[in-house]
Amino acid sequence: MTTEKLNSVPEEQVGIAEDAKESATQEAASVVEESGAEKEVVNFDEEDAALAAEAPEFTLENDEMASDDAETHDRLASSLAALAGRSKGEIVEYFATLLEESPVQTLRYDVEAVKVAFYKKHRAEVEALKAKFVEEGGVAEEFVTPADSDEVRLKELYGVYRARREEYMASLEKNKEENLRLKLQIIEELKALVEAGESVGQTFQTFRQLQQLHNEFRETGPVAPDLREEVWNRFKAASTIINRRHQEHFEAKKEKEQENLDKK
Repeated sequence: MTTEKLNSVPEEQVGIAEDAKESATQEAASVVEESGAEKEVVNFDEEDAALAAEAPEFTLENDEMASDDAETHDRLASSLAALAGRSKGEIVEYFATLLEESPVQTLRYDVEAVKVAFYKKHRAEVEALKAKFVEEGGVAEEFVTPADSDEVRLKELYGVYRARREEYMASLEKNKEENLRLKLQIIEELKALVEAGESVGQTFQTFRQLQQLHNEFRETGPVAPDLREEVWNRFKAASTIINRRHQEHFEAKKEKEQENLDKK
């Protein structure tokens, strides 16, 4: 659901984390020199594996991964390390276990590592089969990649993961809409306090109400990223007026007390 932009607010900056963007993990290509020649040969196996892991059936909406982020690199490296030495079948079973035992929102880096590790091995196997086919007299262009039950299972599991993740993301969006409604309601309550004015005796009571509303605002969950700063600034603007009144009240009270002391 798309939420309309709110009215303009005071220009105060609040840091907001930007949504992350998706990109497949690629490792550096190795370069080897042919014996007795100057020509260099680049090994694209790992890049091909990463590209295979980017196939349409593996795409995700609203992905949070950022390829150039140091944390992303470290977490992917850690997830890949857990897959070192495993066969394709073992990688697939590892994926199945993750889906059974872990919350879907915690799996993004592990799933990316599963894809890359699997297709690195898959690519190597296919290339070996193709080389053998050509060696036995076949034409390279006529080579047909054989069906792979492990790959079929991987894609099935990924379909389960994607469906669960989409359900989770949809629930987050629904929660953000409700959180927005609650925070705007709190802002309206603040505005009512501001517009009502107050007597001297009400100043402290109004300030206590502000503190309560501030706690409610803080404990309410996040809203859509493009509305966070705007909603916060509206809340802050109303809060500032009440805070200023509270401060002025106590400054006036202190000044009055000082005047009484000076008269003695």
